[in-house]
Amino acid sequence: MGRIKLISLDLDGTLLDSRRRLSERNRSALQRAKEHGMIIVISTGSPYQLIPFKLFYGIEIDYAITANGGALYDYQSGCCIFEETIPYTVANDVMSFLAKHDVHTDYFVDGKGYTPRKCKEIIEKLRVPESRKVYLQSNRTWVDNMNEIVTEHSNQIQKITINFYQDSNGQLVEYEEVKNWFVRKKELNMTTGVKDNLEITRSNVDKGMALDRLSDILNIDMESIMAFGDSLNDLSVIEKAGIGIAMGNSMEDIFCKADIIAGTNDEDGVAIEIEKILP
Repeated sequence: MGRIKLISLDLDGTLLDSRRRLSERNRSALQRAKEHGMIIVISTGSPYQLIPFKLFYGIEIDYAITANGGALYDYQSGCCIFEETIPYTVANDVMSFLAKHDVHTDYFVDGKGYTPRKCKEIIEKLRVPESRKVYLQSNRTWVDNMNEIVTEHSNQIQKITINFYQDSNGQLVEYEEVKNWFVRKKELNMTTGVKDNLEITRSNVDKGMALDRLSDILNIDMESIMAFGDSLNDLSVIEKAGIGIAMGNSMEDIFCKADIIAGTNDEDGVAIEIEKILP
């Protein structure tokens, strides 16, 4: 194994524990990696402004791949280095379709989160940990007319997240209809971060694409990159990195693609693997 120059880290389910906390061991491992000259990259499905910055105070994070690869930011300055957004006409079709369905939707525009106001009541129906409900309710702009926001920020939607609630039989309401509609939209890429959501970006846009572009910018070979993840939206980075690491709590489809299976996010799995490559 050659020297690792860059570490890419998913947040929820990976670097952060089940209560969205950063453990002291994970914090220490990142700080030590920086001391040894490694570049630290956050790779998240969230938009830039929904990164939990307070958790990372004192850690010199370099870049943030956000919105599943929809945008890359300089972490410290907040400057957008590049973005790949959903075309304006396609976004309007999506919004018109989703407005007719009983689902929770987040729209990530220019690094910010926007949510239709009608989705507030759906959050209470979601069978998810309380920490995720807090995330879905926090730091977003609640809007009555999403079309006006999209028109104002023409062609700037980085990602759309759709969350589904369960009926009394445990089935996700309207999931199959919504999923099948997106399968037919060739202009879009669809993946998932948790079992009850869908995550939509522009076609061919994912975390792996963004990591590949960042490696070109930095002139770092992909073989010199270590990437951690736990969900299907992390699959592309795990496959492309020289060392792809699946957390012990990963979705089943991730394990077979990883080079290493780490401990879970509640067992400091990230820190344990980083410690192994430090001098």
